[in-house]
Amino acid sequence: MKKILLTFVALAAVLTGCKQTVFPERPSENGTLTLDLSCGENEYVVKSDDQSVDMSDFIVTINKLQDELGQESEWTKSWAYSEFPESLELAPGKFIISARNPEEAVVGWDMPKYYGEAEFTIVEGVVTPVELICSLANMKVSIHLTDNFVGEMSDYVITVTADYESGRQTLQWTESDFVTSKECSKAGYFDVAKLTVKITGHRAVDGSAPLPVTYDIKDVAARDHHIINIDAVVTGTASILQLQVDATVNDRYQDVEFGGIPEVPVPDEEEEQPGEQKPEKPYMSWASNPSFEVINIADIVAGKKDANLTIYAAGGIKALDVYVSENFQEIIMGLTSPDKNVPYMDLVNNAYLKEQLVTFGVTSLPMLDQVKDKTEVPFYLTDLVTLIQQVGFPEGDYVFTLKLEDNFGQKYEVSLTFYNPAV
Repeated sequence: MKKILLTFVALAAVLTGCKQTVFPERPSENGTLTLDLSCGENEYVVKSDDQSVDMSDFIVTINKLQDELGQESEWTKSWAYSEFPESLELAPGKFIISARNPEEAVVGWDMPKYYGEAEFTIVEGVVTPVELICSLANMKVSIHLTDNFVGEMSDYVITVTADYESGRQTLQWTESDFVTSKECSKAGYFDVAKLTVKITGHRAVDGSAPLPVTYDIKDVAARDHHIINIDAVVTGTASILQLQVDATVNDRYQDVEFGGIPEVPVPDEEEEQPGEQKPEKPYMSWASNPSFEVINIADIVAGKKDANLTIYAAGGIKALDVYVSENFQEIIMGLTSPDKNVPYMDLVNNAYLKEQLVTFGVTSLPMLDQVKDKTEVPFYLTDLVTLIQQVGFPEGDYVFTLKLEDNFGQKYEVSLTFYNPAV
C-alpha cells in the first residue's frame, strides 16, 4: 500500500546553470524556489490495482500570503507538474504551496484523489527546504464476499450511495464483477460524505428475493478505506436467509452483524410441536421495483414509476400498520384520529382513517375488509405517495414502514423510501 510523498525544496539563494522563471517584485532581492516531486512507500491504500501514480499532470499551486512586511497578497500561480520550471525566483514573503491530481468527479472507479499543502517563507539568501506530503483526499470502498454469500445468492447488486449537498452519487457492484474472485478487482472512490450500503439479490435455491439490507457508514474521513465484508447465513431452512455486514474503516474497526434481512423473522428456537405446520411467512413484492430502490415522487406523478405493490400472506392478514417518517408524521396524525394522537395508520381497524383519506383523494389504498384475513392484497400506495408532493416538504426522503402480522403470529416488516424533489 502506498502514500504519495511530494517533496518541495525552496531555495532563497540564486541558482545558476538552470532554466529559470522569474516573478520579480523587487528584482535585486528575489529568492529562488526549486521543486522535487517523488513518491514514497506507506501504509495507506491508494490504488486497487497497485499501479504507480502518474504525477506528471498533478496541479501545483503557489499562493503568496504576505510580503516581507506582513502585508496581505493575492498573488497566485498554478502549473502542471510536468511544466513546472526547474527553478522559480520569488520575492521574499510567506507562501502556501499545494498539489493535487486533476480529477474533478466526486465518485468514480479506481480514482484516488491526492492533496497536500504546506506553508513556507522565502528569505533572501537563506535556503528553505519544504516537505509536502500529499495523501488520499477521498475515500476508498472495497467489497468482499464470503463463500456463504456466493453460494446462497445470485443476481446480487451491492449499491453504495454518498449523500452530497449537490445530490446523491452512486456506484454499483454486480455479480459479474465477482466472476473470478470473491473480492472485486475494482474499487470505488468517493469524496468524503456519509455512505449507505444496500445489498439486494435472489436466493440461489428458489429464486426468491429477500428484503434488501441497508447499512449506513456515518463515521467518515479522508483516507478512509471502507472494506465491506458481506456474508449470508442460512438459518433453519434454505428459505430463511440472514445477511451480515462487517465494515472496516482505516484503523478503526466496526463489526456490524445483522440478525437477518431487516425484520425477516428467524425460526423459533423451540421446536415446533408435531402437526403444528405453519403456512409460508408473509412477504411483499414490487413488480416495477423488485430491489426496493428509492423512488423519486416526481416520476410517480409523471407516470414513469408507480408505488403499486402486492402483499402475500398465506396465513391471512391479522394486522397491517403503516408508520411514516417524522417529516410526514404530523400530516398522518391529523388523519388517524380526531385527537390527532395516533402516529401510525392501522389499515385493518381504523374506519376514521379511511374516511379522512378519501377526502384527500386517496381512494386506492386497501383498508378494513379489503385487508383483514386476506391472503393476497394489491397494495397501491401511489395515491398516498403523490399526496406528499402536495403537502410535504421538498428535498427530502419520506419513509413508509409497513408492519404486517398474519393469523399465525408470523411478522414481516419493510421500509419503502420515496424522495420528494425541490419544487
